[in-house]
Amino acid sequence: MNDARMQVSKFHRRWFWIGLKFAIAVILFYLLASQGKLDLRAFLQVFQYPFIPVLIIGINFFAATLTAWRWYLLLVCQKVPISFFRAVQITYIGIFFNIFLPGGGLGGDALRMAYVVRASPFCRGAGILSIFTDRVVGLYSLFLFCFVSALFNITWVLNNASLFFLALAAALISLGTPLALMGIYWVLLRYPGLIHGLAKRSSWLGRGIHALLEAIHAYRQSGWRMLLLMLVSMAGQVLGIVGITLVGWSMGVHILSFQEYAFVTPWTWIANILPLTPGGMGVGEAAFDQICQWVTKSESDIAYGTIFFVWRVLYMIGSLPGLVAYLFYRNDIIALPKS
Repeated sequence: MNDARMQVSKFHRRWFWIGLKFAIAVILFYLLASQGKLDLRAFLQVFQYPFIPVLIIGINFFAATLTAWRWYLLLVCQKVPISFFRAVQITYIGIFFNIFLPGGGLGGDALRMAYVVRASPFCRGAGILSIFTDRVVGLYSLFLFCFVSALFNITWVLNNASLFFLALAAALISLGTPLALMGIYWVLLRYPGLIHGLAKRSSWLGRGIHALLEAIHAYRQSGWRMLLLMLVSMAGQVLGIVGITLVGWSMGVHILSFQEYAFVTPWTWIANILPLTPGGMGVGEAAFDQICQWVTKSESDIAYGTIFFVWRVLYMIGSLPGLVAYLFYRNDIIALPKS
């Protein structure tokens, strides 16, 4: 009886938080619209020339395929026997559910883990760790892109305190993360007794640390693949920025150059990850508008938030192949290759 009550309570709490996130998204969209940051007329203007939306959807499709390639490279490094085609299918399924699953966020990644475990149960730990690593690499490459774009725009970054703070945060994360990871790896190798002590406290934690060390060792042995992985990740971001730039130019917003879009967009994607609303709806639009205001150094009446909103809609349309992949995916179990 108590178990049933706990399940009902968890169910109610879950849907309460989902409902709260949707309410926050509605409030944000209302505030943006009332302040002229979202403009329906500008939204429709993009669709006056069907070639532009189709091109942007195609760019988003190719960028998502690069995301699948990035993950596939990690799978290869960890010798998880999943084909590139299967990795593309699972990636698109994850993207679709990240966007359309109520609550958004980790739903797609949880589904990706389930597919990997079912497809290759003999490499369960490595497969799950590859998904976590893929997320970390994607987020790190965003900060790295922010840091590089800040260096190319150093003049106006130094003339604005808010932009300087963003650039400084990107620099600290971009340069500090590799150093921190190398330090942790060195400590774990230097003091193996630390691992045994943690394993005694928690067998799950001990297995996790051993899996992490094995993964890091595998990544170190595949240096060229890791370099290619970062280049693929950055290339996907460039494509996304090209798509958003095309949206802005098709709306007649020529005040921002591609170089400035390259600074604004990655920070918007980072803000969009914050789990305040389903899929970051409203949060991304607000962040995009605010950073554009900082970059242009003026309080203009341009509906900058509409640019990101149009891109979001086109990205959602471009994720629909994930639904097709979900409906036709075959759950064949892949055995370990014979050595």
